Amino acid sequence: MPSPQLFPRISCTAPNSLLSGSLLCLVLLAITCTSSSCRKSAPPTSSARSSAGGTSGIGNAADLTTAPGTVFQVTYTDNTVVVDAATTEKTFRGVSADGQLFVFDKDNEQIKKLEAGSVMLLQGLALKKVVAVEDNGEFLVVATAPATLTDAIKDGHIAWDLPVHFDGKSATLQDALPRFFDHGNWVVEAAAPETSGTVGDWKYTAKANPSPGKLDLDLDVKGSLEGLDVDVNGKGTIQNFNLAADMQVSNGVMENFKYVAKNLQGEVNLAFVATKKGDGMLKRIEKKLPPMFEAPVIIGGIPFVMDVSSVVIIGPGLSAKNEAASGHFKVKFNGGQGFDFSGAAITPEGNVSSNNEIVDSGSISVAPFAYLVGFAMPRVELTLGLAKATGFDKLEEKIPSSIKNKVSELLSKTELGAKVADLTEKTLKSEAAAHVEMVMVAAHIDSGPLVPLPCKKTTLDVHANVGFDANMLGQTATGTQELNLIEDQKIQVVPEGMNCG
Repeated sequence: MPSPQLFPRISCTAPNSLLSGSLLCLVLLAITCTSSSCRKSAPPTSSARSSAGGTSGIGNAADLTTAPGTVFQVTYTDNTVVVDAATTEKTFRGVSADGQLFVFDKDNEQIKKLEAGSVMLLQGLALKKVVAVEDNGEFLVVATAPATLTDAIKDGHIAWDLPVHFDGKSATLQDALPRFFDHGNWVVEAAAPETSGTVGDWKYTAKANPSPGKLDLDLDVKGSLEGLDVDVNGKGTIQNFNLAADMQVSNGVMENFKYVAKNLQGEVNLAFVATKKGDGMLKRIEKKLPPMFEAPVIIGGIPFVMDVSSVVIIGPGLSAKNEAASGHFKVKFNGGQGFDFSGAAITPEGNVSSNNEIVDSGSISVAPFAYLVGFAMPRVELTLGLAKATGFDKLEEKIPSSIKNKVSELLSKTELGAKVADLTEKTLKSEAAAHVEMVMVAAHIDSGPLVPLPCKKTTLDVHANVGFDANMLGQTATGTQELNLIEDQKIQVVPEGMNCG
């Protein structure tokens, strides 16, 4: 199914607004309606079951609280407002594309509890901190920021060990979502969109193809500048696996967090071709790319999201005209990958192994040069809160002009407009995640022909990396804690046996 356009292009103005016209337009264009003509994905109730056979598993968008082995025992903080599915059905009017501005009808006791400082849990949909609330007499506009589990939970234990099935078809739950919105128009699916974009001088295309028992990944990164052309392609396969997590919160502190991808197996092939006929020099790229596959993991109404993504590192070091380099590298992996964080220590979980190969590597040079090419693929992440997989990016319809105009007027006359502007300018989006990933980095040096003993050396380094962002656990510290489960290196030297740097 092709990915629909995120939101239509329309023009809008906001006279006397505290926001700039363009900024307010961006906010208001994203507010979306919940009429029967809209196409949305709904937060399912705990009784929802997959329409694809009724089995409990990640990717069908059902609440998995009652799945075998799942634990959900929590005490929420005093400032957490839990908005159940029925209330959301009745009151929800729209949300901005970045997930930070929500609009509700006001005549509901649960919605009236929302105030600055609250933590808002829209069950199955979003977990957010409330920054500000404005009431125009008809509806509430709620500005939000990302929240963590410890913002919402004072004490609790959440755990699951669930299968991830790539069955080649979207899991639609129209018949399994009674009494939530106009469920005939809501489609919930594990999303495998094709994405493309640019990073500096580089263009990338990433796509995933689910099929029975596996997910095929294809990532292509190209750079071209003044005679220098570089093409890096990664093709991989990941088999069905189990995703397990165990989180224990005590007195608002994450005491233990375990995250493991069990029975994770697959293969990644990395191919690299570079030619230089001019004076171009491409800048190094090191970037995590958007998800290639996403699936909701809803436990007790709390919306987690599992995604499969990639990280790319390319440093093309060709230094002179009429140089060329190419390489082909293969990694096969098998086993569990994960970590267990307790107190202040992170320890490895799992027994992953890999079989790594330098299939081919060559170069033609007139001067010394080196290159570096690396992929982290697959990268299996767990995030918290509003995500594309929950369906807000699939809303296509414009909001009724009456609502848009009223929101515009409200923003222009209250302090909420300034707060939304501040949130937008800071781009408050949570990147907090736990991850497991297979990393392969290939490096090549060529001495060139002008030295007494010319040589070439190719190195393939492979490791299984796991870790988490401190924000994922609600820690005040910043940054990422991570460790390598395995480390392996293959070296190829031409001529063989020579010391080549």
